[in-house]
Amino acid sequence: MMDHFWRCASLHIEGYGDDIEEIVSSCITTDKAPLLRRLSIHNISCSVPSVHDGEAEILDAFLSVFAPQLMSLHLEGCAFNWDIVCTRLAPHTPLLSSLHICNFHIQSAASIAQLLSVLESLPRLKDLRLQNSFASSETDWNMRPHKVLLSQLTSLVFESSAVAGAMFLAALELPSLAKLEATIDVGQLSTDIRKFMEGVRLATCRMAHLPYLYIYYGHRLLILHSNHHHCFSALQVTFKNWALRDPAVSDTRFTNLIRGIADVAVLQKMQDLKVSLPISIERRLAADAWAYFLSRLKKISFISFGTHCPVFLIRTLLLDACHSNEGTQVQSRLLPSLTQITLPSIPELKVLIDILADARGQVGIPLAVSTISRMRPRHAGPPVEVVREIVLDWIADPMVHSIPGDSTWFVDDEGTDSDKADEIDELLDGLDNE
Repeated sequence: MMDHFWRCASLHIEGYGDDIEEIVSSCITTDKAPLLRRLSIHNISCSVPSVHDGEAEILDAFLSVFAPQLMSLHLEGCAFNWDIVCTRLAPHTPLLSSLHICNFHIQSAASIAQLLSVLESLPRLKDLRLQNSFASSETDWNMRPHKVLLSQLTSLVFESSAVAGAMFLAALELPSLAKLEATIDVGQLSTDIRKFMEGVRLATCRMAHLPYLYIYYGHRLLILHSNHHHCFSALQVTFKNWALRDPAVSDTRFTNLIRGIADVAVLQKMQDLKVSLPISIERRLAADAWAYFLSRLKKISFISFGTHCPVFLIRTLLLDACHSNEGTQVQSRLLPSLTQITLPSIPELKVLIDILADARGQVGIPLAVSTISRMRPRHAGPPVEVVREIVLDWIADPMVHSIPGDSTWFVDDEGTDSDKADEIDELLDGLDNE
């Protein structure tokens, strides 16, 4: 069959690495594939690592075939010469618009400089997906600032470290970008998060404004997800391996992240915000972080809280309303457009939100509050009057960096057991099906 490679319009090769190498070698009986439009090589070796765990070596000669009609190239579990892609494949595939590269091992990755050279040689790219495909090297740190224009790229999906991702995004100019998804190994340095979010800001600066944002933490994943009216993902960042450090150790990663989100221009006109953050994450924030976040995202009109309610965000809004009422301002400085909050049916949380609604009402901004009904009754807590007194004492001392009352007051215990299935998996599965 491979004797007729030159007649193929679409070729998909799937198998173990050594079998793929044999098939690919048999294709090199011609230096032309004039009809080829789609080429996909899927190495399944990683599914049986004890038997087949190597990447398939793709010969330079195969990537040098003249394929003037090739529009889609997908390589999974393949090792190849990145320089050949730039010098031979790119000139021979002038119509290439979809490139997917997934490596098993980061050892097979390109340097950022190599990757940028490849992308610069493929100006018609519209769809780019990279997994374990690039990493920062010593040469990248000395790289002179150079922007690569991908004028037709609409979808960019990649996985990398925070450092490599920041350098990669900062080097791209993407005037047509409509979708950005990144999975980031968070690392330990807070400066890496700041630089990465600056890269996100630059890469998305020409995207359409996004009306919705979901911020979620659970199971060592911190997810930012934004889309157009819940229809399709336009911006998603998943920080993996976000481990919680010893509280005695300074950790400003989340502060840099929250401030970085607020600086992303496409999010500054969003109207809907959903947040689910445990206190172990939220208490790491600098005292002014939420105020900075909310002051930049002034168009928010609706907030929804998930399993873990961000009590310090709520307190920031409440203190702002109280200070506005005491001063000469006629309305709150933060979120003047906020009209509705939806929360789990937790009595203690309802007390806190009702205090917020009263305070905002006194400065002329009515706030509607609705609750999501529970499938099973919650364990009985203290009387509402006791909770209200404790909450008011907590609000009066803004230096306190812990939640009022019992640690379970503001956690929806109904959602805790199914957190991963109901929130993370449902979110990610929905994105995979797009």
